[in-house]
Amino acid sequence: MDHDNHQRFDYKQAVYLTIFTVYLLPVLIYSKHSIGLMPSTKSWGILSVGLVLSLFGSALLILLVHNWEVTLKSKLAAIVTRRVDESLHHQSLQMPATGMVYEEEKITPLHPDPNGDHENSRLRQMLAEGQKQSDQLSEELRSTMHELRQFAQEKDTLAQQLEDLRGEYDRYTANSEDKLQQRDGSVSTFQRTLVEQRTELESKQHLIAKLENKVRDLSYEVKTLLQLGDMASTQTQVSSAAPDNVHPVVDGFNQKAEIFDVDTLYETNPTSSDRNVRSPYDASLQLEHCIELAQNLEGAAHLGVGSRRFGDLAVESRALDLRRLADKFRSEVSAPVLLFNPSDNHLMFASNQIQGIVGWSPEKLVKDFYQLLQDGRNEWDHAVSALSQQEQVQVRIVVKTKSGQDVMTYCHLGMIRSGIFTQHVVGVLLPAV
Repeated sequence: MDHDNHQRFDYKQAVYLTIFTVYLLPVLIYSKHSIGLMPSTKSWGILSVGLVLSLFGSALLILLVHNWEVTLKSKLAAIVTRRVDESLHHQSLQMPATGMVYEEEKITPLHPDPNGDHENSRLRQMLAEGQKQSDQLSEELRSTMHELRQFAQEKDTLAQQLEDLRGEYDRYTANSEDKLQQRDGSVSTFQRTLVEQRTELESKQHLIAKLENKVRDLSYEVKTLLQLGDMASTQTQVSSAAPDNVHPVVDGFNQKAEIFDVDTLYETNPTSSDRNVRSPYDASLQLEHCIELAQNLEGAAHLGVGSRRFGDLAVESRALDLRRLADKFRSEVSAPVLLFNPSDNHLMFASNQIQGIVGWSPEKLVKDFYQLLQDGRNEWDHAVSALSQQEQVQVRIVVKTKSGQDVMTYCHLGMIRSGIFTQHVVGVLLPAV
């Protein structure tokens, strides 16, 4: 009996070890390894594989338990049969030879064997224990089947949820792609519209530039006509005051030529400097004179004040003022004069005397000032910046001449503090000796 119990215990241990090794341990190892390697967004696949392994393990568990139950029942039946056969055989050896007595003893034994009753009770107890274990195994089997059905239902539910999520993801992807295509189309349309508007804007700017040039030319012509009109009115007044017997044309040839003193002419001419500039002191005086001319220059708007004739004429005062200032600077023949705009870092004007120093025309110097400046670019920029705190600054620059040589000059710079050209810089060049 103890040997049979020991065999049953060893068999159970083997069954549990097999379940743990074949079913539970691989599932745990696989799940842990997969969760560690894969991102959390793919946990549905891991769960599906785990459920499949669980179903396979549960089926294997049921098969092992069923085989264990069948084996246990067969062993118990064999033991009971063997015990009953041994007991009957033992009783038959102790019974008389006559069959009648055997039947009587078999039916109503007068002297029952106490050993046989003990053996029968022991067998009945073993049978009851086996039946009890069988009932327990049946109950465990039913519980396992119930859990298996629950797992199957959960698997179906999770599979349905996974299918719903996939469908929702597909719909979201399709909607996102449609919206992205619409957005790309809108962006392309906006880009085409922007290019068209930019092209149209450039054409309009080009047209505006042409119109500005035409207005600038017309403004200068208007200025010239105004000056001619003033001169004509002055000549008319002089002619009306002259004697009647004087002919304005014939008598002009009979007049003696007037002789002017050069020194007196320089002293009485307000738009001319005091002879050529030969020293830094002369250059400083000439610079102050040019700055004073620029500060005293009135705007072009005053030309149309009080005149009904030109009241509706659109005059671009900025270009006209620049031409008037350039005319005044051209009359300063003692030294080359420059006009520089620090706001856009651009040379706006150079007088004709610059051609005698560098060989280039004033227009060429204005256009390619920084390209012709061989040395002193940084000194020029620092000097222009320093004019906000100083009245005059002297800077040394090296300019490339038309013949290809480099000539060194000293430029005296000063800033216009008032007037229509405020914050502009005036420069007077002095060749280095």
